[in-house]
Amino acid sequence: MPDRCKILTLLMSAAFAWPLMAQSERGGVQLKYLGTAGWEITDGRSVVLIDPYLSRLRRVTPNDTVDPADNRPLFDNAAIAQSDTATIDAHIQRADFVLITHTHYDHALDAPYIASKTGATIIGTESTYYYARAQGVPADKLIVVRGGEDYAFEGLSVRVIPSLHGVLRRAPNRRTDPNASLPPAIFPRDAKPPFRMGDL
Repeated sequence: MPDRCKILTLLMSAAFAWPLMAQSERGGVQLKYLGTAGWEITDGRSVVLIDPYLSRLRRVTPNDTVDPADNRPLFDNAAIAQSDTATIDAHIQRADFVLITHTHYDHALDAPYIASKTGATIIGTESTYYYARAQGVPADKLIVVRGGEDYAFEGLSVRVIPSLHGVLRRAPNRRTDPNASLPPAIFPRDAKPPFRMGDL
């Protein structure tokens, strides 16, 4: 289910800028692309993950074809949503924060497993909170954002900027989205796993 979508943007605070400038001679900030919308950002002390969807489940989507040589199970909306923990373990060793921009599966599916594995705090929308809590992430490891927040943590700051998902919906040569006038749905507060792909 889509949720009230926000873009979470990492911005360096004035306090963080000086240590980064001093450290830049030794490597500075490193960004690693994790696929889809996922990024790992680290300065060598803190590790922040943004939308870390490493499972890359085999799905049929409107813009992509399925590789016929890919013999993994095909996940449709009725399939049980499950992270590929072996792939996550191979690529994620630590994280301090996991920022989730919105709770579609290709952004949020792996966040609860990563948070449980690393002890990271998840920062995301109300839907992200409900999804992660239902997957066993403790409430003290979750921060709910609505847009406009500016958090200062040790060594970094996070500024939350509200945004709409799918800004190209009204672009020229695009068909009208019949659901565009519907209010965004929220992941149910009392939802219980297992979840289906369509739930996200």
